[in-house]
Amino acid sequence: MIGKLLLGLFVAAATSSAATASVVAAGQTISPGQTVSSANGQYVGVMQGDGNFVVYRSSDQFPLWSTTTSAPGSVAHMQTDGNFVVYSPGGAALWNSRTSGNRGAYFTVSNSGQAVVLGTDAVWSSKTSDKSVDRPGAPIFFGAASRIPMDGRSFFQNNGQYRLAFQTDGNFVLFKDGRPIFKTDTHNKGVNEAVISQSRIFMMRGTDGASYVSDYDGNSQSWAGLGYLAFQTDGNLVMYTPRFLWGAPDYDKPPGAGAGGDGPICAGNPQACIPPHHPIGGIIITEQ
Repeated sequence: MIGKLLLGLFVAAATSSAATASVVAAGQTISPGQTVSSANGQYVGVMQGDGNFVVYRSSDQFPLWSTTTSAPGSVAHMQTDGNFVVYSPGGAALWNSRTSGNRGAYFTVSNSGQAVVLGTDAVWSSKTSDKSVDRPGAPIFFGAASRIPMDGRSFFQNNGQYRLAFQTDGNFVLFKDGRPIFKTDTHNKGVNEAVISQSRIFMMRGTDGASYVSDYDGNSQSWAGLGYLAFQTDGNLVMYTPRFLWGAPDYDKPPGAGAGGDGPICAGNPQACIPPHHPIGGIIITEQ
C-alpha cells in the first residue's frame, strides 16, 4: 500500500562491536542529504537533493543502483506496512519496493552494496510470556555472535520481576519473582560463556564445544545465521531472524575482483549477501 506521506525521523542507531550499520526502521524517513551506510562502511545510500535515492560504492563513488526519481526535495520513507517509498515534496509516490503487507520491515544497505528491505521472523521462544503484562517496554537484545561470560551477571525486565542470569555455575536461567521458569540445565559442566549464533543459544565450555543448544535447529528460509535473542518485558526469550523481502542490485564485485576474487560469494542468490544486523530500539548487548 502507498499512502500519503507522514514525515518521520531518520534514526541510524544499530550498533555492534565491529561496525555501525544504519537502519531505517518502520515509520522513519531519509531526508535530502541524509545517508544509510553499510555495516562495513564500503557502501552508502544517499537521498540526493535532486530527488534520486542512490547507492554508491564508497571507495570510488561509483553508483551501483538508484530509484531513478527526479523530483527535487523528495524523501524516502520506510512505511509501517513494510513498503519503502520515495515521495515527492507534494506527497506523490514516485517509486516503491512493492513490499507492503510486511509490518515492521526495515531498510538498510548490505555489506555487498545492495539496498534491501528485511522483515523479521520469531523462530524460537522460551514460552514464558506473561499475557498480563499490559505495558510492554523495550526489549534487551543480544546481537548475533554475542558472547556473554558466565560470570554472574544479570539483566532485568518489568521492574525487576524477571531476571535473566548468566550464573557462575554455567547455568543460563530466567527467573520470575525469584522462581526459575526457564533454564539450560548446564550447571557444573564447565560452561564459561553463552554464544548467540545460528538462531541458537550455545552454552560453551572452553574448547570442548557446545554442551547445550536451544530447541530450535535452524531454518534456511529465515537467514538463521543472523538471528538475535530478545529478552522481552513480558518475560519471554525470543530468537528473531531477518527475512529477505526485496533487494537491488544483485551484489557488487569491487574493481579488480575476478573469478574467485574478493567479491562476495552469493552462489547466484543475492539474499546470501545480506549483512549481520541489530534491531532498532531497546538495549543491545554485544559482548565479545
